[in-house]
Amino acid sequence: MKEASPEARLIVQPNAGLPIYEGGKTVYKETPETMAAFAVQYKELGVRIIGACCGSTPDHIRAIRASVSSG
Repeated sequence: MKEASPEARLIVQPNAGLPIYEGGKTVYKETPETMAAFAVQYKELGVRIIGACCGSTPDHIRAIRASVSSG
């Protein structure tokens, strides 16, 4: 998308993985570390606003912030 419109302000808001139904609950198994690694890749691709959605916890947000703030 950045190639098609270089001036575009890209935003991502990924889930903490695919939802899985276990024991009567919907759970998300993606770790904060994995989401943080993807956040770095998004930043390298030109994404400027990186959030998180379903299944994300404060730990996920902290890890994302730390990963994109360093470097």
